[in-house]
Amino acid sequence: MFATDAERSSLAEELFRLHQGIFAGVERQAFEDKVINPPARWTRIQVIRSDEDRALG
Repeated sequence: MFATDAERSSLAEELFRLHQGIFAGVERQAFEDKVINPPARWTRIQVIRSDEDRALG
């Protein structure tokens, strides 16, 4: 699935908040560069969600 820039930004924000709850010391831009926009040609991100559609992991 191809995402729009707005969808990618929203996902980055949601996952970064989740990441900050577990880990400390990573800036948002570094997180986004490695997780949302990695240098790989293809990448997949699996997000586990609650029944309320909240990212859990």
